[in-house]
Amino acid sequence: IEQAEETHVVRQVEAVQTLYPSCDVLIQHQSVAGGVAIRTVPRFEGKLSRIVGLGLQGSFTSQDLCNLESTYAAIGLSPEIHLCEYADPSAGQILTRARYFSKGRLSVYCRDLENSDEPVVARKGHPKRKNITVREVASDVDREHFVAVSIAGFADGGRSEELLGALARIAALRADTRLYIATTDAGEVVGTAALAVLGTHTAGESIGHLYLDSTVPLSRGMGAHVALIQARLRAARGMGLKLVTLSTREGSGSARNAEKTGFRVAYRKDVYVKG
Repeated sequence: IEQAEETHVVRQVEAVQTLYPSCDVLIQHQSVAGGVAIRTVPRFEGKLSRIVGLGLQGSFTSQDLCNLESTYAAIGLSPEIHLCEYADPSAGQILTRARYFSKGRLSVYCRDLENSDEPVVARKGHPKRKNITVREVASDVDREHFVAVSIAGFADGGRSEELLGALARIAALRADTRLYIATTDAGEVVGTAALAVLGTHTAGESIGHLYLDSTVPLSRGMGAHVALIQARLRAARGMGLKLVTLSTREGSGSARNAEKTGFRVAYRKDVYVKG
C-alpha cells in the first residue's frame, strides 16, 4: 500500500511540472532506507513537498537525514516526513534525536473488493440526507465545476486558494485519475472526489486510491461524501481492482465516513516536522 502512495506522490510531481514548467521539481528515491522524497513549489510546502515510504526497505541514518535536509533547504524548506508505523525503528529514533516531532497522525485505510461480499453501501443513514447523484467528470464544464467546488470544499482548512486550485488541476491532468462530482436534485454541485489507479513495485497488481474528497461546508452532513466514496468503490470494482485505499487525518469526519463504507485501518503514519 505504501508503495502505491509513493507512485501517487510521484505522479503529483509530474503533473506539477506541467502546471509550473519553470519550477525545478525533484523526485528523489531513497535507495537504502526506501521511500521517495518529492520537492516542488516552495509555497506549497508539505502537501506537494514531502517524504513517504521512508524506512520500509532498510535502516535510516543521520547522514540520510542530513542529505534530505540539504535537498529541502535549497528551496527554503525543512523536510516533512510521513513515517509509517512499520518503518525501521532507526527512522523514528534519528528524527527524534534531531528534534523532529509529530504534528499529527494519518490513518491509511483499505477495503478488499475481492474477498468481501459486503455491498458498497453505507451502514448508517444521514439525518440530513438529500438525493445526491454522483457522476464521472466527462466534459470541460464538469471539469471547471470540479476545480471550483474542490477549492470551496477545502477553503476552510487554512490552505491557500492557489494550492487548492493546483491540487484540483493536478488531479484533472493525471491520466491515471478519474474525477467525480456530486450534485443535488437541483443540479447544484456540492462535492468532488478523485480515484487513481496506482501500480506497485512488487505486488504486480494495481490499487485504487481515493483522494481529494471535498464537500462544500453548507452541504456537509447530507450524504455527499459517502455517495462519492460509494461511487468510486463501484467504479473500482468495475475496473477489476481488488484493493482500494485512502488516507485521512486520524479521527476526522472523512475517517468516520470511510469506516461507514466498509474501510478498515491498515496502518497509521506520523507526520514529522522539524521542531
